[in-house]
Amino acid sequence: MPLMDVRRAPEHGPSGPAPEIDLAATMRRLRADRGWTLEEAAGRTGLSRSALSKIERGEMSPTFQAMQKLARGFGIELAGLFGPADSPLRGRRIVVRAGEGAATEMPNYRLRPFGGGLKDAPFLASEVTLRARSLDDFEDWERHDSDDFLYVLAGRVTLFSERFGPVDLGPGDAVYFDARIGHAAIAAGEGEARALWITAPAG
Repeated sequence: MPLMDVRRAPEHGPSGPAPEIDLAATMRRLRADRGWTLEEAAGRTGLSRSALSKIERGEMSPTFQAMQKLARGFGIELAGLFGPADSPLRGRRIVVRAGEGAATEMPNYRLRPFGGGLKDAPFLASEVTLRARSLDDFEDWERHDSDDFLYVLAGRVTLFSERFGPVDLGPGDAVYFDARIGHAAIAAGEGEARALWITAPAG
């Protein structure tokens, strides 16, 4: 759950489909700004040199867990991977209209974060379109150091956990869970499944 430059929204309506974020360019810029080699970046993030190289070339979409490792390794907020995070939360208001804000494709999700330009925000809220339709679509359980809240907006969602049994959710249903426990969310049924997903640092 995993990957957006959310702008100050104008007062008029939607301006069209959400643009795609260029995560590859962001990764190249972050590494260049620090003067790190791929080997140094790999050592700091815990990801392999090969994986980092593929991300920078746009050949691989990192999972949410991998993005958390990237953010920690580069010493930035998770939202910093989605665009410039230079606006403090205090005293600010950011409006994101329907269809606005940048989005990115992950292996099993399409993620459109809200408020990606906020610095030190206490949580990350995103609209998630679930792509996976089977546990077989996941190479492993997803785990990240956070407490999560999932609220189904459309379609049906099944949340699996390595500790608890699966829970089926429909529009208006919600679940809080410890994301440090292995989990995976899939679209159930034939239609599109969308959810509001909120992630807050554990503790």
